[in-house]
Amino acid sequence: MYSFKGSFKHLLENINIPFTIKTYEGEILVDSINSESEEKVETVVTFNDKTLIIETLAQYKICLDLLKYCIEVKLNELLKSKEEIISEIIKGQDVSEEVVKEVIPFVLNEFKLINLKLDKDDDNILEELNEFFQNDNAVVDKIDSYIVIVCVTNDIKETINRIINEVLEEKNYYLSYANVKKVLELGDKFKITKGRIELAKKYQLSSKVYSEKNLFFEEVIDSIDKKEKEKIYHNFYEAFSKFDDELIRTIEIFFNSGLCVSEASEKLYIHRNTLLYRIEKIKKISHYDISKFNEAAEFKIPFLIFKSMMNNDIK
Repeated sequence: MYSFKGSFKHLLENINIPFTIKTYEGEILVDSINSESEEKVETVVTFNDKTLIIETLAQYKICLDLLKYCIEVKLNELLKSKEEIISEIIKGQDVSEEVVKEVIPFVLNEFKLINLKLDKDDDNILEELNEFFQNDNAVVDKIDSYIVIVCVTNDIKETINRIINEVLEEKNYYLSYANVKKVLELGDKFKITKGRIELAKKYQLSSKVYSEKNLFFEEVIDSIDKKEKEKIYHNFYEAFSKFDDELIRTIEIFFNSGLCVSEASEKLYIHRNTLLYRIEKIKKISHYDISKFNEAAEFKIPFLIFKSMMNNDIK
């Protein structure tokens, strides 16, 4: 049972009517009546399948119904699940700190937000993730078409790798994560991670996991005027349309590997000389040497716009 005294702090401070809340068995949960001898009146409410008795002094009998209403409102707040509270915070609804402290106290300190988007609905995903986090401080919920995980972890990357290996191994998804220092930041962090997922989907990026600080380059490109994008697309269409799926994947993995030949060749399961050959082929087609940082940066702008236009995202 919750610590009712903390949850009713606001009522105790702002209602000048002394009252007691106790169980049917006589256990006192809240008590602001200082007198034992004065005559009292009472009413009952039902909370979480329990009958609770509300008492106040007889002189406040006329206010008993109003007092009961105020207490019922507070009790209904306490009946909200962890998932309901997280959803309301993300959607910008007012949730009292007392209720958060009672139901999900771990979010009052620094925690992590993981935002997950599956290509196809999966009726079992919530159950699988709840089982994954069953012994941890965590809340898993579905908000619109996104799976939201609020959790405490010392190593967010390790936790995400475990989720991928144990839950998402055969699923198509995009995932973004953020550090949340204050629970009131949760709504903004959700929007940021959602934005990262939508950018990754829009440009069909090969990497599936992004922090809140990733994809700044893609965000800048996405802000370019539509007419300017169409101009860039038509200027580069003849060259870029010659890229086959193998070269496109090579470009994406090479960029995702920070232009590191050894890392990219390992991810592509090819010899480094094979990768260098492909990079040279890309240079012949596009006239950009993507192994050089400045040319790679210039190349990436029209390349992402080309991919987006090809997928009818900005037409």
